[in-house]
Amino acid sequence: MDPAVHPADANSEIPANPLNPLNLLNPTTSSHCHHSARDEADWGGLDILVQCYWREIAEPHGLVTWPAVADLVVDVASRHPQSRGETWHVAKLELPFLQQDLLVSVDRRSGMGIRHIGGVWLEGDGERTTLTHAMFARLLVEELALRFQRPVNEDLIVQMGCSVDVTAKILAERPATIVNLKSPTEAYWQSEQSLVFGHPFHPTPKARSGLSTDDLMRYSPELGAEFALHYFAVRDEYLVQDSACDESAAAMVASEVPAELLPGAGWSLIPVHPWQAGYLRRLAGVQAAEAADHLRYLGAHGRLFRPTASVRTLYAKDSRFFYKMALSFRITNCLRRNAVPELAASLRVNRMMTSLRPELNESFPSFHTLDEVGYLSVSLPDAPAEEQALISDGFGMMLRRNLDTGIDSGEVCMVAASLFGNGAQGRDLLRQLITESAGLTGSITASLTPRLVVSWFDAYLGQLLPPLLYLYSKVGIMFEPHLQNIVVGFSNGCPSSLYLRDFENARLVSSRVSADVASRLTEAEQRELNYSETKAWKRFTYCIFSNHIVEAIRQLSFAQPELEPLLWKSVRYHVSEFLRLHGEPADAPMLADLLAGTPLPAKTNLITRVLIGKDAEAAYVSLGNPWVDVKELELDLNASVQDLSRAQMMVHG
Repeated sequence: MDPAVHPADANSEIPANPLNPLNLLNPTTSSHCHHSARDEADWGGLDILVQCYWREIAEPHGLVTWPAVADLVVDVASRHPQSRGETWHVAKLELPFLQQDLLVSVDRRSGMGIRHIGGVWLEGDGERTTLTHAMFARLLVEELALRFQRPVNEDLIVQMGCSVDVTAKILAERPATIVNLKSPTEAYWQSEQSLVFGHPFHPTPKARSGLSTDDLMRYSPELGAEFALHYFAVRDEYLVQDSACDESAAAMVASEVPAELLPGAGWSLIPVHPWQAGYLRRLAGVQAAEAADHLRYLGAHGRLFRPTASVRTLYAKDSRFFYKMALSFRITNCLRRNAVPELAASLRVNRMMTSLRPELNESFPSFHTLDEVGYLSVSLPDAPAEEQALISDGFGMMLRRNLDTGIDSGEVCMVAASLFGNGAQGRDLLRQLITESAGLTGSITASLTPRLVVSWFDAYLGQLLPPLLYLYSKVGIMFEPHLQNIVVGFSNGCPSSLYLRDFENARLVSSRVSADVASRLTEAEQRELNYSETKAWKRFTYCIFSNHIVEAIRQLSFAQPELEPLLWKSVRYHVSEFLRLHGEPADAPMLADLLAGTPLPAKTNLITRVLIGKDAEAAYVSLGNPWVDVKELELDLNASVQDLSRAQMMVHG
């Protein structure tokens, strides 16, 4: 696509009948399907496992074919009422080690793995069986055990079942809440607590091991959880802390609760999640510290907090901070502890971002970071050796700047995952936003044309891509801008600002980071934070393209697969524009190569779990390239691009 032609102006690319309503966003058809909570959870889990196998194994190994199976092009209206049955296709996915096949009905044959599934069957020994999640979970893990010559990972099968059980509980118990876009504060926390199914390419997205049913109800964001923090008082000699502000982390915490809670001079307060308080108090080292009066448990105090999408990060409107807490139970596949070296690394990244703020504000005034301003933990040297890390990591917590700027300005801020990774509820939210952006708020049944959806997405990409590409390519700092790490601000339904959060896994791209930035770190700190170009690029492009943008396009093109290439053209336009304005190093033309056809990487979440690997060491497979037909990259660096105002971009079709 010529970078000088803005996607919203590309009249020839709009489908022949642009007045045809987008059924995916039609309020008369976008209601949730009428299935029991268990059935819906089982289907959601099965869909995820098929997507994982397709992306990580079947496609890369040539195990996908498209047979003519007319009797399986079935009516899928009960599962996807928005779909148009005549567009569905049947794919065969081989399970070669079990000598069986999956037959899967899908809405498109996407080169980028963007698909919605209507049905899944197992074919083998002359029989065809409709699969359930439990059946396929067992088959899948057994198939991969044979492929990788490993024992069957029974723990993973249990975790897969746990994820579906949690989803079913959420579906059965969650309140029927419609996000209130008229109240910025409510809209924000409702978006954080709206994620029913979780990551669509992770085999155990809702697994929470180690929680009782009562605790699941009490602490799950999807069920509207709200609770006070629990506090310990610790003698200062056992406190570990650091701050990126003039105010100490301990002083920040103390400022949030009544002064009389602090025992006196020589003591500091440290808050913990209520579940974590019970866990820590069962440790022998903590009990001994309490008995020696080195540590005092003070119970629950202060305002009520709501857990955000990550479960462990907590939000209260009238607090200055988000509280990123440790939780020593498994969420998806990890214990969510906060090791002091990780907290310290986040603070170092925050300091670097603070020094870059004037430069970023000038170039990207609507881009913001939720600063990580201080951390606290506890060190009890007299505790048993085997408990030292459990105690230090288990008390570890980070203070993150609250989202007060966006909330107070009247913007409606929502976590990106609530829109693009949230099934039918996300599509309902998208319709509300796009309708409002077009000035059609008063007409609930108004049709949304393809042109309008592409223009809205173009405005979204304008907030997302330029600052994050700049930080990676020009500054040399790699963040993980997946759907849960991005909060979007909307003004009158139009994307107007972007908030990046969570510096835990941010890294320096060793070949790109400037000498000025690197000089602020010791050699040991540089070794800890540095990633090679190859490793950083895979992680970054997976998060921003293969996770974030793939999911956004998947949602926006639901039941309208012909929109997918138009939306990818908008992505190409913004990447091309970034290169025209900023360029990239000649010895690492990663973005230019991407536009020329280099495949995007996809992280192997399923394979990593099967092989019991660490997420940070996950392998990647080639997802594909949305511009694979482009034979030659043409970037006219002197081309002038029309400066469209947001109102002009929100074209009425």
